[in-house]
Amino acid sequence: MPSAAPGSRRGVASAGVRLVLAGFIASALSSPAQSFGIAFYVDPLLAELPISRTGLGALYGAATLAAAAMLPRIGAFADRLSPQRFIPGVVALLGLALATLSFVQGPIALVVILFAMRLLGQGAIGLGNVTAVSRAYHRHRAKALAAVTLGYPIGEMIFPLLILGSMAWLGWRGSLQFLGAGYVLVAAGTLWWIIGARSAALPAETPVSGAEPAVAPEGNLTTVLRHPVFLTAVVASAALPLALTGILFHQVALFERLGWGLAIVPPALAFFAAGGVAGTVIAGGTLDRIHPRWGFVMSGLLAGLGTGLAAFGLTHWAPFAALLGLASGIGGGANGVIWSHYFGLPMLGRIKGTVTAVRNGATALGPPIVAVGLQGSEGVRGALILLTAIFAGMIVLGWRLPAFASGYSAPDSPSRYLDPQ
Repeated sequence: MPSAAPGSRRGVASAGVRLVLAGFIASALSSPAQSFGIAFYVDPLLAELPISRTGLGALYGAATLAAAAMLPRIGAFADRLSPQRFIPGVVALLGLALATLSFVQGPIALVVILFAMRLLGQGAIGLGNVTAVSRAYHRHRAKALAAVTLGYPIGEMIFPLLILGSMAWLGWRGSLQFLGAGYVLVAAGTLWWIIGARSAALPAETPVSGAEPAVAPEGNLTTVLRHPVFLTAVVASAALPLALTGILFHQVALFERLGWGLAIVPPALAFFAAGGVAGTVIAGGTLDRIHPRWGFVMSGLLAGLGTGLAAFGLTHWAPFAALLGLASGIGGGANGVIWSHYFGLPMLGRIKGTVTAVRNGATALGPPIVAVGLQGSEGVRGALILLTAIFAGMIVLGWRLPAFASGYSAPDSPSRYLDPQ
């Protein structure tokens, strides 16, 4: 990838594009460590390991929760390391974890490897992307983060075919070794080259596009985590993954009780993914111009509309899935930009690590909450009304968030951005 003259406007823009491209690719590369990617290896693991499906589910849940608890520490690394070191390093470690999974023989090793995969793929890649891109962009931060986030649905399209094809060719263990070798030998080095030293160290020549609205003193993380604005925003942010995980986990029961049938689940997931792409694009185009809290409000409105209409049989499966996908994309966009808006950049990795830990932990609550609403013959309406209430709470919390976090000044920021000015 050609480079421009140091300090030039074209060189600054090129460095930003490199960083966004690397983040996009890294997001897609997280796919084998996401739930849908791991799912392809569940049956082979059950066939060869002395473990039941229930036991595997319990190990997976424990590994996910343990990984979530470690994310604040990973965020601290994202704060200290350059993106050229952090992002390729995480991808290489994920490759090692994938390859190691191919040699697993028992449950103890399995839970350790699943912990590593969830920590690196579900958590660390996203933390590295958000921290690096937020530091690089100011005027166009939401757009840049939206472009990076689009890597997730692209990965959902590509990796099922890649995983199934490699399993048919090499077997499930060979598939993991193939992916792991590709990550370590090809992907990590490619990302290191794409990011480049210029994107890793923000150029001092770039003019500052205004001070950050709220900068917390370095090392004062506890004060941030106790701040009422943080507590309100993190609950609003966690409401969406909690509810969506409950819906996806019980999607078969929900669709059957709504009269849509099991055969509708695959096309509904496609509508959900398409809605997610559209919502991400909308968030990228709007949240640079309006306060990011409105992303939570819009997300809650769309998701609540979908579940509320479905509760009373007033919608088709296609708009139901599309509305939830739109909500997911817009809510994810708001979650990407709101923390730097309120609390600045110095501790963004650690703050975002804590937020991600809360969001990932909240996903463990979704399935049992929806299960309560599914009890009885009329359970589908109870479950959907319960979900609508959660989305209504998200709207209220987003609405009540203030413009800035009181108690935090806005001094001139020493940060330099890669935005084309």
